[in-house]
Amino acid sequence: MALFDFLNKRNVSAHQALNSDNVLGREGEQDLIDDEVPSVNRRKGKNKVTDMIGLAAILGAGITMLYVISSDTEPKPQQAKAEKPQIKNSLPPLVMPPPPPPVEVIVPPVVKPQEPIPLQNLNQASASNKPVLPTWSDRKMTGGLVLTADGSKGSSGAASQAHLLEKSAAETLPDTSPLGLKLKPTLSNGVSANLLPNRDYLITKGTALDCALETAIDSTMPGLTTCRLTRDVYSDNGHVVLLDRGSQLVGEYQGGLTQGQARIFVLWTRAKTPNGVIVALDSPGTDALGRSGHAGFVDRHFMERFGAAIMLSLVKDGIQLAKNNNSSPVTIGGGGSDQLATEVLKNTINIPPTLYINQGDHIQIMVGRDLDFSSVYGLELKE
Repeated sequence: MALFDFLNKRNVSAHQALNSDNVLGREGEQDLIDDEVPSVNRRKGKNKVTDMIGLAAILGAGITMLYVISSDTEPKPQQAKAEKPQIKNSLPPLVMPPPPPPVEVIVPPVVKPQEPIPLQNLNQASASNKPVLPTWSDRKMTGGLVLTADGSKGSSGAASQAHLLEKSAAETLPDTSPLGLKLKPTLSNGVSANLLPNRDYLITKGTALDCALETAIDSTMPGLTTCRLTRDVYSDNGHVVLLDRGSQLVGEYQGGLTQGQARIFVLWTRAKTPNGVIVALDSPGTDALGRSGHAGFVDRHFMERFGAAIMLSLVKDGIQLAKNNNSSPVTIGGGGSDQLATEVLKNTINIPPTLYINQGDHIQIMVGRDLDFSSVYGLELKE
């Protein structure tokens, strides 16, 4: 676009120059004509000077315009350099840490072995019957002599002080005192791990047996009870059935619950399989959650314990009411009713509760020892 403007301006300048030349030519011709034709009013010298000045002004203006156009189209190298952004580093200078100091190697001091006492000096000392003075190292190795409480000399100061401390502690704190008993630690024997002999024939301690009661349980009197296993019991590794489903278990229980109890303890003593294999269990019965004892319905015998006393109290209140309504001086009843109610309450208040468990209820038995069936069972490989 600037080049187009420059060309237009040059054409205009050339056109103006041509026009000025034509004008000058015409003026020259006119001057020649005027020179040839005499005139009274013309001023010949002044017109030439004016034309020369105008021509010089036009040429100067054209040259100035060309210089301005050329200076605008070509950018200055200094301005181009100034327009380029300068990249500066804003990070702090990198300072390398000083090298670590060398590690000093600690050399242990060399202890010189103690020189033995020459035998010749000992012989000379014994010959002269003079006591041999111990050296500085001998005095350090042996403890100083101290005087004990009974006036005798001890072997060393540390041993005598420990003896005195033990003696004073034994005198002030007897073993039977509460503090002395608490200061004694519990000594337990160490045990070592063992391997089970053959897990194919073992039912280990802690195995739960699910059983259904064949007989009902009544805690009024002690007795025996039986149950049947509801599922097979496998060996410890789960490969062999050792107690078949339907095996009979026999247990025994003691009657007589106390007030507040809601469970009865049953000890299951023996198990018998359908094949005639018997094994001693001697394991306690539990509930489904593993709690000791079997739960059931508990009869507290409230009416038997308090019914007679309540009845005697009602009778006493009725007699007292009749006595108050009777205006005659005759006395109805006596003071023995209170004593009678007390005696009846003493005999009935100690009736123990009774627990009932129906036949068919499911119970659990926790095996209390390892059961080994290797003496009655054997395994063979099938082809």
